[in-house]
Amino acid sequence: MRRRPGRGGVTAVLARRAGWSTADQVISSLSNFALSLLVARQVSVREFGAFALAFAMYGYLVMVSRLLVSQPLLVRFSSVEGAEFTRAARQSTGAAVAFALAPAACMLLAGAVVGGTVGPTLVATAVALPGLLLQDAWRMVFFADGRPRVAAANDAAWGVVQLALVLAVSAAGPGSAVDYLLAWGLAGWVAAVLGVAQAGIVPAPRAAWRWLVAHWDLSRYFVSELVAINGATQLMLVLVAAVGGLAVAGALRGAQVLTGPVQVLMLSGTAFAVPELARRPWIVGRRLLRAGVGISAAVVAPAAAWGAVLLLLPDGLGRQLLGDTWAAVDPILVPTVAGMVLGVAGLGAACGIYAAKRPRVLFWLQLAAAPAYLVGGVTGVLVGGAFGAAVGIALTHTFAAAVSWIRFVVVARLVAETHRPADDATAGGHGPPAAS
Repeated sequence: MRRRPGRGGVTAVLARRAGWSTADQVISSLSNFALSLLVARQVSVREFGAFALAFAMYGYLVMVSRLLVSQPLLVRFSSVEGAEFTRAARQSTGAAVAFALAPAACMLLAGAVVGGTVGPTLVATAVALPGLLLQDAWRMVFFADGRPRVAAANDAAWGVVQLALVLAVSAAGPGSAVDYLLAWGLAGWVAAVLGVAQAGIVPAPRAAWRWLVAHWDLSRYFVSELVAINGATQLMLVLVAAVGGLAVAGALRGAQVLTGPVQVLMLSGTAFAVPELARRPWIVGRRLLRAGVGISAAVVAPAAAWGAVLLLLPDGLGRQLLGDTWAAVDPILVPTVAGMVLGVAGLGAACGIYAAKRPRVLFWLQLAAAPAYLVGGVTGVLVGGAFGAAVGIALTHTFAAAVSWIRFVVVARLVAETHRPADDATAGGHGPPAAS
């Protein structure tokens, strides 16, 4: 499936892949954002609340699925080719479908019991979930195979079909949240089937348990890390709201919305960097550290540029974007931007640790960072309100990034000590350039 670098050289190939990885993440995020805006304009507040609940559940489940079944593929199989990669891709995508069945069944049951406005949206999401998770699993397969352009094409097809179906629902009359969810889900199923055609392989759900057991040593840390940091973040917002009031929580959430593009950048950077490093096992020691520095520099520069745009944002434009919330967000932009930039500086270290197959290291780092977010946010709001909370969160981002780099240096040294040159000859037929 994988194609060797052409005449453009390794640097040109990596630049193209990085560009397509970013394009894929932008397409995916923009299509979801546009869907939310359109639905918000077309349905009642209650129905949009039900839609937002269903969409939030999908967002969480797709992240769990990605870490549970797709991240091991990126880490362990980006350097292999042929039948071995095909077998891993079939098992990984099959595991994504199998994983979707349990929460889908729970949603169907809950939807039937709850009824009202929320119940039908849960049923619609349950019907769509296997296709949606399979579509995301195909994206990860294409990233692992070094073909992010194919992933971007799949997401673009999903976006086009989704737009056509949503516009058809709107043209037919005042649609409900369920109508839009079904249109979104059907488009996801279309993209999932398209992924089968693009990859030329069929998922193997029957091999799901074998895949999960074989890679549980990695995935348990990936999923636990997500649960720890996500739970700590949500709990921190709840405690900040309880201590400082809903206005403080609203200000912090508004600031998060403005920094959303940087989150997109980090996701695309991770999706690109982890498989690219994993398929080059000769990058160890100082080479691995230099690669980590390069990854961080590649995301810090645009993050800083976006931060500068936010700091220079005119009040009029800020009000158009956030309405009355802008008045509360503007005073906390400086610590928010500083924390954002310092936080993304740790991405290169995280990617290097992932590629070195040391998920346990990142798990313990996130386990240490989780209470730090709670302490930073709550202490900050007690000392200085919304501004203090933003400062506390920024300090926590800085702490997490600094500790990640300290641990990455240790990991890079350990990998260099255990690395065997003979491994390069068996790593998918690739090796370092002779000049190196």
